[in-house]
Amino acid sequence: MNASPRIFVYEKGEATDEELWKGLPLVEGRDSITRLPNWGREGATYLRHILTLYNSTSSSPSSGAGFADLTLFLQAHLAWDFVAKRRLDSIVPSRTGFISLGPYRENICGFEPWTNQSYFGVERVRAMVKGGNLGECGVVTTTWAGQFAVSRERILANEEGVYRKIDELLEAPDDDPIHQEWGPNGSGGRT
Repeated sequence: MNASPRIFVYEKGEATDEELWKGLPLVEGRDSITRLPNWGREGATYLRHILTLYNSTSSSPSSGAGFADLTLFLQAHLAWDFVAKRRLDSIVPSRTGFISLGPYRENICGFEPWTNQSYFGVERVRAMVKGGNLGECGVVTTTWAGQFAVSRERILANEEGVYRKIDELLEAPDDDPIHQEWGPNGSGGRT
């Protein structure tokens, strides 16, 4: 991988710019800190990054000039570190389209057998991205932890409008069922 990657920090907490610039290996002029309201999950933050860069530095969006060859989407804490470390070691940037740093799970029409829970949002997103109607589904591979690497080509394989639709789903009104879904460890949903 590139020896000097660009780092984008999205801050939703109370740390000052001075604390962040001192506490992280950031280089002024190359890296950036963007403050966001403290709501939503990491997925909404990742979408904000994608939507901001999708058309940012080129008159031709398909060139993807704003994106790195490979982008790592991470949180402050590396969940599933025993999975992530092995997968990080296996990344070959020129051959990696997408790799999760958490476990992969089978999801059938929004139902995950491993946790015995239904996640309706998975089926809604599948229908938006792949097309088709709700209920016309099969097995979908999902992943946990919201930490992954993805290539510029894989990001650009979807039109910007797909990311906008997913962003609208994540920013749905409080009474939308998407906010009632909880992960197996009690994460997710709104309080």
